[in-house]
Amino acid sequence: MLQKYDKYDYRVQLMRILACFIVIGCHVRAEPVINGGLDKELLLIHGFFDDGVAVFFLIMGFFLPSTKEPFWKSIGKTFCRILIPVLILKIGLQVLDSWIIHESSLLECLAHPALNLTELLHYFVSLNFSAGNYSTHLWYITSYLNIVILLPLLKLLTLDHPLAPKVCQWIIAINVIGMFVSDLRALFPAQLGIVNTFMIFDVSLTYVLIGYVLYQKQDYFKNSWKYRILFLIAMVGINILRFILQCVLFQKTLENNYFYYWTTAVSLLFTVCFAGFFLTFARETPPPWSRVINYIGKKTYWIYLIHMAVYTCLDHRNVRNQIYAITIGITPNLITKLGYDLLYPIIIFICCLLISIGIDCIKMSLQFLCHRLPLKKA
Repeated sequence: MLQKYDKYDYRVQLMRILACFIVIGCHVRAEPVINGGLDKELLLIHGFFDDGVAVFFLIMGFFLPSTKEPFWKSIGKTFCRILIPVLILKIGLQVLDSWIIHESSLLECLAHPALNLTELLHYFVSLNFSAGNYSTHLWYITSYLNIVILLPLLKLLTLDHPLAPKVCQWIIAINVIGMFVSDLRALFPAQLGIVNTFMIFDVSLTYVLIGYVLYQKQDYFKNSWKYRILFLIAMVGINILRFILQCVLFQKTLENNYFYYWTTAVSLLFTVCFAGFFLTFARETPPPWSRVINYIGKKTYWIYLIHMAVYTCLDHRNVRNQIYAITIGITPNLITKLGYDLLYPIIIFICCLLISIGIDCIKMSLQFLCHRLPLKKA
């Protein structure tokens, strides 16, 4: 990716792992609205598992000014690192589709691959990565690439110039106010329906800029137990607020799940406190397990790409129902519901991690062969 994440900053890698886990959790959790009724316990739990995408965008801003390469060289590398895995994924999903949904064996799929190269080319030329099976989450790739293209403009806000930080702060302030106005309009549509929401950048770019400022100012709260506890308390309080606001909306209609989304101001507050909590820990003295965190953190992109296909595969093999049976199915209460919302995403995350490690092994084997073949020729 364009931002070269510092492999030694285990705090950032841990945030990426948790963000990836939260995204998986959003896709497989038990829905709180069933048969016209609202399960408030599930709704409360879900507030802690809503903002994975927001964390990803915030992390992008951490290393906004760190790219030193010429823009066109960096953007070329970024597009290759992002799009090549997506292409491999799309080909793999077409070939393995019947096996994923448990209609054909793996050997049958590999022996008679179902490939539509024209369709794949159309998706890539139009940058429509979310089209096709198991790909609805890939809208994030397009948003990410849009931010990459706008990087020269964003870097102007990080220049060593007296006006740059002021302009950055004003843009953030205007955009955050716009997000708050949007939240108020969701709560009071009749009273604020005529009020227009004004934003200089879209919400994803706002997260990027806030991430940049937060990372630059981390010395104010790093190694501070006071701020660490405050961030934890704030996360709990914000989630309770989100729970209350969403309950208010559900009283009007159970179809309005506005405060579930990462684009709200409530989500922004929660995400900033989430990131701030991890940044309170010392970067200079990483724990012994930081290498494991760094390694898994580097695999989160592949985990994100393939998780929807993996959980579809597990669903068709009745794994979801079995997890539900040993958690919520025994006694529906807050603990068993939390158990389901944690256990099934953990299983999916581990499966995706093992697949990504396998892909890494294949990649290293091919690289080894490519280096050995010229020697044999000579």
